[in-house]
Parts: sequence; C-alpha cells; structure tokens
Amino acid sequence: MFSKKESSPAIEPKPVSERLRTQPQQQQMPSIISEGVEIVGDMTGENEIQVDGSVRGNLKAKRVMIGRSGLVDGSIKADSVTIAGNVVGDTSAKNVTLETSARIKGGVTVGGDLSMAAGARLEGKVTMKGADEAEKASAGNKDTAAKPNGSGSKPSDMPTGNKPSGSESGMGRPAA
Repeated sequence: MFSKKESSPAIEPKPVSERLRTQPQQQQMPSIISEGVEIVGDMTGENEIQVDGSVRGNLKAKRVMIGRSGLVDGSIKADSVTIAGNVVGDTSAKNVTLETSARIKGGVTVGGDLSMAAGARLEGKVTMKGADEAEKASAGNKDTAAKPNGSGSKPSDMPTGNKPSGSESGMGRPAA
C-alpha cells in the first residue's frame, strides 16, 4: 500500500534578484525625486526619472521628466525629455518638450522633435541634429557630460570671456 519512494534531490529556490531578471519585463515605474527632496550627485537610470524635487548633478536615462516644482542643476541626456520646471545646464535628447512653465538656462541639442509651449523660457543655444548624431549625443559619454553649474567648470560651448562677434550675445550672458 505505502511504499518508500526514493527522495529526489532538494530543489534550491533561486534568489529573488535572479527570479526578477528571468521574468518578462513589465512596465517600469519611474524613479521619482519628490518635491522637498534634494539629490547631490549624478543619477543614471535605465528607464524613466521624474524630478519634482531638485538634483544638483547630471541625469542620464531613457526618459527624463522635470515637474513644475523640479530643478536640475546639471546636464540631462536621454531619449526623451519633458521639462515643466527649471534646468540650469545642457540638455541632449532625441525629443524635447518644453511645457509652459519651463525655464531653461543652457543649450538644448535635439535629434528629433522639439516642442516648445507658449510661455516657456529658454536662455541658450538650440542645436538640431540628425537622428544618428542625437542618438550618439543622448547615449553620451560620461567624460563629455557637463559638470553641474556652480562646480567651477563650465560646458565646452559656454562663452570663454572673449567678446562675441556680431550680434551673438554668448547665450544671453554678457562677455567678461
């Protein structure tokens, strides 16, 4: 009636991190920097970063969203960037959307579409590039990322102190 079965070897469960990697990718939630939170340092994300607080450093992700209360003091590199808050630094992406409340001081490099709502303020240089060039720019190299403003260094396309020729005003800043 009852017989003794040979015991099968014990199956060890996989660690949670391995199980998560083997499951199909689901819609990822954005990494959110809430209002009232300040991050000092560079941030890199595989998917989406939403900033409603402040980041004093460079951001690199697939998608970056700066909310109305958000501030980024540094460069942004992404496939898609939507700005409703404040950015002090260069932005490089395939697609850039500037909402009505956007305030940007720095260059914007776009490889696809640039959308700027009435009321948005941009003090800087806009560069439209081909899709291939923008992909390289948004993939970015950490060595070429601009340092956050206030760190003592400035992005390579900022005026050097020589008086600009013609009607160029050096991105709205007076020459030294």
